[in-house]
Amino acid sequence: MDIQLISQLKLGAEERIEFLLDELEKESIRYQVDELNGHDRKDFIFGFNGVEFDLNKESEIIYIKLNFTLYLPDVDGVMLEGLEPIGSYVEVYDPAGVYLDEYIYIDSKEKSFGIQYWIEFLNNLTPKEYYRIESPGYEFISYINNTFALFQSRMFEEIYYFVEKCLSYIESGEGVNLTQVDSTYYVEALDYLVDLYIYLRDIKNIPIDDVVKWNIEKRIGVV
Repeated sequence: MDIQLISQLKLGAEERIEFLLDELEKESIRYQVDELNGHDRKDFIFGFNGVEFDLNKESEIIYIKLNFTLYLPDVDGVMLEGLEPIGSYVEVYDPAGVYLDEYIYIDSKEKSFGIQYWIEFLNNLTPKEYYRIESPGYEFISYINNTFALFQSRMFEEIYYFVEKCLSYIESGEGVNLTQVDSTYYVEALDYLVDLYIYLRDIKNIPIDDVVKWNIEKRIGVV
């Protein structure tokens, strides 16, 4: 096998890892999804793990696999061998060095919840008249704002109560007309409540005794 070819492929792969991680970060911001599984792009470092040669018996093609391990830094100056791997990147080529495929895997760490994003997003959507105390929508945004405040105060268990109050308000139909212009606000607010509930239940593991009592999962459409 041509050593020079392997060296060229390795250099190209290092550039593509950087590009791929940059693109995953951009997608995370653009689509509000966590493509990096809870990690920060700037924290990634990687080390070359060597080359594998695999024979595909069906096509009789030898695949060159360039393996990289993704790490997060621990202490400045520590050797890669002392860091815990958090993912891998593999590129596959044919014997002539023609690119065939790539694979990236990134372990998850505890995911964060974008509370600041939701605060700004929903506040910008809120119909202005809802801020008047005599408005039917005032009660609903008060419940939503209480979930914001409780989350920022890390009083997670109390949030379920206001999720239930939001659901009861919408179910009552009082001041809520989903055919009107402000329907967008209620639709997005429900999306927020679903995401918030899933985060509290699955990531923070907040006890769900009250959730069961109030039948929140069925009412909110979460399984």
